[in-house]
Amino acid sequence: MTPEEQVDWNAELGPDEVNVLDADVLLEGLVQSRRERAQQAAFEFARVDQFRRHREDCTAGRTDTSGLFGRALRAELAAALCIPENAAEALLVRSRTLIDDLPETLWRLGVGRFSERHASIIADLTAGLTPEQVRQFEEQVLEYAETLTVGLFTRKAEQIKELVQAADMEQRHTEARSNREVWVEPGGNGMGWLTAYLPNTQIVAIDNRLTAAARSLQGEGEDRTLRQLRADAFADILTDPGAIIPADESGTESGLRIPTVHRGIRAEVSLVVPALSVMGQGGDPGDAGRRYPYRCGDGA
Repeated sequence: MTPEEQVDWNAELGPDEVNVLDADVLLEGLVQSRRERAQQAAFEFARVDQFRRHREDCTAGRTDTSGLFGRALRAELAAALCIPENAAEALLVRSRTLIDDLPETLWRLGVGRFSERHASIIADLTAGLTPEQVRQFEEQVLEYAETLTVGLFTRKAEQIKELVQAADMEQRHTEARSNREVWVEPGGNGMGWLTAYLPNTQIVAIDNRLTAAARSLQGEGEDRTLRQLRADAFADILTDPGAIIPADESGTESGLRIPTVHRGIRAEVSLVVPALSVMGQGGDPGDAGRRYPYRCGDGA
């Protein structure tokens, strides 16, 4: 910002704001800015849905079994707003949900009662709900949107959704359980994430077992943190032949009552190295599967 622009900016704020003589004026200005951002977000949701409806009207009567229209719509919006296509898809879905199913939520957003993030959370959580459940969910969740931070509101809204869906909870769990899986996300510096989507009971049991294993390794001369010990125990149990799982002190049937040797999983890694690198005539790294670059000397 140039000195001239700074002068203009201060002039727009006014003497009280520049000199910070009245903190209440500054605070009210911040609150008003927040309301205006919320109003602008509501306007944008409405415009996005109008854009979608207009494009659908232009293709009325045509049969699109390939999904080409949806992809073109998403791509057009993403290019116009300079956002990723998955973000454009989310914006289209949220806009349609707010306009068609959550008019009260959109109205309160438009008058600045809460932020765009609150409205997005409400819209996203209506996925899988029946029209009647959507109505009940919106009625119960709106009062909390105006008083809770985004983090607290997310947890509260998720709880309300579970209560609204309580009648078919067992069926939903069965359907969700069929989607259980484990996937890998490469990270930087030779690290990455291994994520599992499992039933909560198993997740808690695994978490407790890792903590028990980590605590059993703590003691004099051990300088690893509990988090590091948990990670090492996880890796050892799955990859080392003969990793020890500590006994469960509770002695219940669900836990191991005696130390047990776990055979683990024998890791197999295929390393693809460019021919010139093998011959010492190139410096390109090898590839240890998918997007994992590997250089000579990185490990045995």
